[in-house]
Amino acid sequence: MKLRQLFRLPYVLIALALVGPIFLLPRVMRSTALQPPAPIQVLPAAAPFKSYIAGSGAVESSSLNLNISPPVAGIISEMAVEPGKHVRKGDLLFRLDGREVQAELLRRRAAVEVAKATLAAAEAAAAEAADQFERVRDVTDTRVVSTEERNHRRLAARAASKRVESASADWRAAQENEKAQAITLSRLDVLAPIDSEVLQVNGHPGEFVAVGATAKAPVVLGNTDTLHVRVEIDENIAWRFVPGSRAKGFLRGNKELNADLKYVRVEPLLVGKASLTGDSTERVDTRVLQVIYSFDQKLLHAYPGMLLDVFIESPEVPTASFRHESPE
Repeated sequence: MKLRQLFRLPYVLIALALVGPIFLLPRVMRSTALQPPAPIQVLPAAAPFKSYIAGSGAVESSSLNLNISPPVAGIISEMAVEPGKHVRKGDLLFRLDGREVQAELLRRRAAVEVAKATLAAAEAAAAEAADQFERVRDVTDTRVVSTEERNHRRLAARAASKRVESASADWRAAQENEKAQAITLSRLDVLAPIDSEVLQVNGHPGEFVAVGATAKAPVVLGNTDTLHVRVEIDENIAWRFVPGSRAKGFLRGNKELNADLKYVRVEPLLVGKASLTGDSTERVDTRVLQVIYSFDQKLLHAYPGMLLDVFIESPEVPTASFRHESPE
């Protein structure tokens, strides 16, 4: 009996192999079926000009974003500002720990006092040597004062006078060293270079601040009284841009928020593209022409760093006859 069941087992497996796909096929087909595309949440902005070129624009302060770093590395002892605070030129932004510099300043001040005392002693010695020489300068009788004694006193007075000059120079040098150290101490107080708004604070008391091209600035400032839009135009269509052309910017994510842009300037040197659009065919080595526009903040409320879709009017002319003419 068991032997007969053993011979039937292969037939059962073959039957399962043939029938199983029939039950699994509908499930597989459902899992591989194309899903309908997700509905578009935000419609893209439409160009307001008949002939135009488009670019990606980033809102920035009119003074550019200033990365404020200390002149030397150190530990922050005081952070005097916070994001959103308006500062005037010369206001304190942050202060580095200056205890070591202050100790050196005290040593140099003591050196000034020592040099001053040394100068006073030299002047007293010079006055005494000069007095000793004056007593015998007009005495011609060698029986009273010998010639050698008179020459000795004259040379002693001259040497004492030179020691006064040397001590005076040392005193002035000590004073200059004190001033230099005081300047070094004052540099630890980092001040605002312009009237501006604090855009970002990246440091806090107790944190170490490094210096260098790769170091992150503790404070970022910018003049937000007037905001600019830095528009990046791809190098392939940059030849179509005409300085002074009209432009309109649409806030990324809401085309209803838009404003006419006013031409400010163009930076004619093409640079590597800084902000990517997310296109799958984007090349990170693409070069762009940067054009600066401004806008009325009453019509468009934006913050530095926001992105805009910008359309710039471009004339419809053949390539061979295209000319760049700046507005008068």
